Amino acid sequence: MQLAEPRPVRHQVQRLELRVNWGAVVEDLQCSGLSLRRIGELVDVAESTLRACRYGDMGHSKGERLITLWMQHTGHEREAIPLWDGLGCEP
Repeated sequence: MQLAEPRPVRHQVQRLELRVNWGAVVEDLQCSGLSLRRIGELVDVAESTLRACRYGDMGHSKGERLITLWMQHTGHEREAIPLWDGLGCEP
């Protein structure tokens, strides 16, 4: 009786989905001199939504307005937007 060759072990790589780190975006805007109230006025988002987005996600149209404001006030390109993996680690 001949033993079968062992199968190679295939490690499945789990891809992490990176998301915008809204808390860092809002913090950057505040460091640039904007109050939370003013940020909300400029992007038509309630202050409570801006506070809550630090721990979650933002709707698409609100997020796009916030990203545009962030680019204008920080001078960064869109590709430099702060990201995170949802596990508390920044890439």
